[in-house]
Amino acid sequence: MSTPERLVEDGLRHWGRLPDRPAVVDPLEVYGGLARRLKRMRLKEWVGFTLSHPDWYASLIIQDAHYLAGAEIYAYDRAVRVLHQHAAHAAGGSPVLPAELPESACRFERVGYRVVYSFSRASARHRIEIDIAATAKAPAIRGELELDAVESTAPLSVSSRLPGGSIYTHKAAFPAAGVLRVGDAEVVFEPDRDLAVLDEHRSLLPYRTTWV
Repeated sequence: MSTPERLVEDGLRHWGRLPDRPAVVDPLEVYGGLARRLKRMRLKEWVGFTLSHPDWYASLIIQDAHYLAGAEIYAYDRAVRVLHQHAAHAAGGSPVLPAELPESACRFERVGYRVVYSFSRASARHRIEIDIAATAKAPAIRGELELDAVESTAPLSVSSRLPGGSIYTHKAAFPAAGVLRVGDAEVVFEPDRDLAVLDEHRSLLPYRTTWV
């Protein structure tokens, strides 16, 4: 099976495990008119990364529930066992989480909090940019990482039905190069050792959901 260009084609959604991420992933394309507008309030989307490094662990996420949106970042110093974290909130629909990721970018930008993920199919290089100001509770976190898509792991790309809804998830790990600064600490990422693990999620869930 080849990877479809879109998750939804001719009004029908592709289900099951896919070879790779379709260029366009928009679960709402199944619906039209009023149904699409109503379903948007049930759409939960996020794109995030886990950063693997021998001295630090970090994760960051941009998420949009379409009635509320936000972004979070965590950085854990393994040596001294100290966790630093920042979070910001925004109106639903305000983050940029495009259905078509190749040659586009995910963005969350507020005063003192900026995170951008840029994806390039042409160069096979992706980029994470972080610029978060210090607060009374946590130091500034800033940095730029370049991800090598040529040397990434095989992707996990799954489109599944759920009771009363559906889920799409895409995951892959990329060699990461660059520098992350947490306060005065400089964390250097080496592509032959360190990874950035992508986690993309787009689900349509009922108003009441029970997780077991």
